[in-house]
Amino acid sequence: MKAILTCLLTVYVSVYAAVLSPQTLNVKPHYNFTSEFKKSVQSIAFSGDGSRLVTGDAGGNILGWDLNSKSILFNAKVAKDAYFVSFVHKDQSVVIVDKSGAVSVYDIPAGVLQQPMKLKAQPVTVCIDAGKQYLAVQTKGERIEIYDLNAMMSAGSLDMRNKIEDVLFLGFDRLGQQLIAISKKGKVMAWSPVKQTVLREVTLGGNELYGSRSVVMAAATNRASNVFVVGLQEVALATGGQSLLRDNKIIVYDWQSGAEIKRLKTGWRVDRIALGPGADHVAAFCEDNKAFAIIDLRKGEMVQSLNVEQKIRQLAVSENNEWLAAGLDNGQTQVWSMEFNESGEMAGGTLPSLSGRIRSTSGTDPALKKDTPARVAIVSFEAKGVSAEWADLCLNSLSGSLANVKYLTLIERAQIDKIIKEQDFSMTDFTEQSGLKIGQLLSADYLILGSIGKLGSIYVISARILDVQSGKVTQGREVVCEECRDQDLYDALKMLAGLIAR
Repeated sequence: MKAILTCLLTVYVSVYAAVLSPQTLNVKPHYNFTSEFKKSVQSIAFSGDGSRLVTGDAGGNILGWDLNSKSILFNAKVAKDAYFVSFVHKDQSVVIVDKSGAVSVYDIPAGVLQQPMKLKAQPVTVCIDAGKQYLAVQTKGERIEIYDLNAMMSAGSLDMRNKIEDVLFLGFDRLGQQLIAISKKGKVMAWSPVKQTVLREVTLGGNELYGSRSVVMAAATNRASNVFVVGLQEVALATGGQSLLRDNKIIVYDWQSGAEIKRLKTGWRVDRIALGPGADHVAAFCEDNKAFAIIDLRKGEMVQSLNVEQKIRQLAVSENNEWLAAGLDNGQTQVWSMEFNESGEMAGGTLPSLSGRIRSTSGTDPALKKDTPARVAIVSFEAKGVSAEWADLCLNSLSGSLANVKYLTLIERAQIDKIIKEQDFSMTDFTEQSGLKIGQLLSADYLILGSIGKLGSIYVISARILDVQSGKVTQGREVVCEECRDQDLYDALKMLAGLIAR
């Protein structure tokens, strides 16, 4: 147990440490719900009001529990492993998807189980939208089938063939306007579930180890969030090529753009993750341990380590953020209550939420496309209402992020400074024409002119991208950080870099 706790306590953030407030989230054991069937828990869901819990196991047993009285409310049986369960129809029914491809609905007041639909192939990944009306199922037939649960009929189908493989996560955004699939190799595809068209493609990655490849181990979102999170492992050969380096981390991404907002390194592989409470915490675990961690994403610190009796198979956080559940290999479901302290404040005010606090106000697609290799020079970063040191920090951070983009060749700062000195340019009255001349002398394809400004507690970080050949501004990208602490600027700059190229 000491080794497990040591492993979990290695969560850290490597840049911009802050003086942190005491823990603001209290997590307490509530009850261990024990199933007589002793089959591995495959799926968990809470009712909308947080008063009930439903679980599905590897034997197809469906159990409903009352969290307050700690008693069983109902049970049902489906043919195969219960891959997915969710309360629907104002919590009066439970929808179940099992391994055979049957979509069943259990009417709780009537105590009746019906099977109104059958999938065209075996299900692999299942999700439901925030309004609990549409069910999306990825099948082995390489399609995503969408079903209207109110009408109990098909609402469309998305063809995944030759587009994305090895999908491990499927999820709707909070408005039901996007459906994303995330593959093990980090590819993300977003569709419009209504128009059934592709909205964008993004590739996630660690981008910190030279010559590395990234594997997504787990992913999650929730119905109230503007972000999704992944547990990612970056693998590369060590110097000399005799062993592998493995770098594990949790990364937060913006739903609308797919741009990175935040990353936290861990000392352990993240095999399962649940987003919550809110968009600021995650529960995560490594399958090698009988324990899991609750992590504050804003602070980059572990809130608590929780022990369990068996290997964890599923994690879930209730929609009202009051409950956390872990489904175990022996059929048990352990539940904890969660409560925030009202006094959880930092000096200077409350700690604001990730969701919507750092956001893009410009395009969502990267400005520089990956199918067009380019030489890029970040020429200047203008300070507007902030110190020159902040502008230098922005320039260096953005340079470091873009240097890891494989299809870009970033021109070294020393070369840029040399040209500026030779041409006797003044950075205080630097113009686009000055930049274009520098770009021509450097044989650059694109120039980036940045700026950072502050109004109250709001920072605005922007970048203009100039095409050296045409002499015109081709793209602009801007990120706003509201109620921004100094250390949040690093996350805002990571997002800006992702909006320029990724």
